[in-house]
Amino acid sequence: MKFSFDPANNILSDGLKEQTTKGRLKGDNIGLGNRIEEYNGTEYTYDPLGNLIYRQLPNGENQFFRYDTENQLILAEIKKNNGETQTWAYAYDPFGRRLSKERTDKGTLQSTHPKRTHFVWDGSRLLQEYTYKGNYTYVYTDQDSYEPLAQVFYNNKDKQQYLAYFHNDQIGIPREMTDQFGNLLWYGEYSAWGKLNKDERVYPLVHQPFRLQNQYYDAETGLPYNLMRYYEPDSGRFVNQDLIGLVGGDNLYWFAPNGQNWIDTLGLGAGLFKVIKNLISKVFSKSKCSKCANTTKKNNR
Repeated sequence: MKFSFDPANNILSDGLKEQTTKGRLKGDNIGLGNRIEEYNGTEYTYDPLGNLIYRQLPNGENQFFRYDTENQLILAEIKKNNGETQTWAYAYDPFGRRLSKERTDKGTLQSTHPKRTHFVWDGSRLLQEYTYKGNYTYVYTDQDSYEPLAQVFYNNKDKQQYLAYFHNDQIGIPREMTDQFGNLLWYGEYSAWGKLNKDERVYPLVHQPFRLQNQYYDAETGLPYNLMRYYEPDSGRFVNQDLIGLVGGDNLYWFAPNGQNWIDTLGLGAGLFKVIKNLISKVFSKSKCSKCANTTKKNNR
């Protein structure tokens, strides 16, 4: 698949044939400040601060979003095409990390899905999530990485722990999950910008919330949470403006030049995967050496 871009790095075409490109992003579908007004049949509306406040999907679903004074998403109202309405509330800590999400409408009484999820963080990485069903604990490939290695699920029903492993691609995106015996639990296929096109659950109850590195997928909105911002994989852009404004470039919604060897683990700025990984490793190595040196000095006294 080939892509074409305008000078502000907005995707103009994904190379599909003309007869299948109804509603595809064109130059006249980009509003002021590089805000997408329509893409692939999806319509968008923003508030004066550049936050996405309304999205109408091609299937007729309407999504409304509300933000706090820090431009953090705190409420999502989803009106589905079957007449159902879902309302979700989100809460954050002072560092901008999401602490919980909760479904608050009356439909939660009939749903078997968790209505409330609590999140626990290790710095800027997701460590655990809790629901009424149990809790998931995540282990990463090493302490300076955002690549998930394993998931430990404690089931509140049978009081047992279950171990699953992630198998990632060249930029740390989970492609498969297996149990401790090597049995396949889940596998997926992604678009060039991180949209999960195939979600095959060999084991129906498997939980795989990750998308691009350090992105947690919200099934209710279809938008992955990327720590400081929310991301839309359909258009390959963030739905909120860059926190540092024009210092980060003239396109405040830009994710990266491509999603195959670039990552943005914090929602603040993209970089080449290998470069970022090596840079973080050096920082942690220097920190370790400094601690070792200080310990040696103390022991020699």
